[in-house]
Amino acid sequence: MSGSLTLPQPALAPGGPPRGPEGPVGALPRLLPAPGAGPVDLRAHLARYGALGSAGGQDRLIREVAAAGLTGRGGAAFPAAR
Repeated sequence: MSGSLTLPQPALAPGGPPRGPEGPVGALPRLLPAPGAGPVDLRAHLARYGALGSAGGQDRLIREVAAAGLTGRGGAAFPAAR
């Protein structure tokens, strides 16, 4: 058994992966901050974006997570809604 937990990366064609106007073709979209922007504290975030509304509250969130079948990452598939 090796000491590394990372998987080998697939070999790339010369010149890298095929690219489209928004990045590598077939890649998932990424939400990135504006260039030069850094992390901000909660007060600055709330001043810019406002508070998150609670459409349905905690009970609705738990029902949505349960309906989605989301499970934990610990290997036991424990339901995240619990």
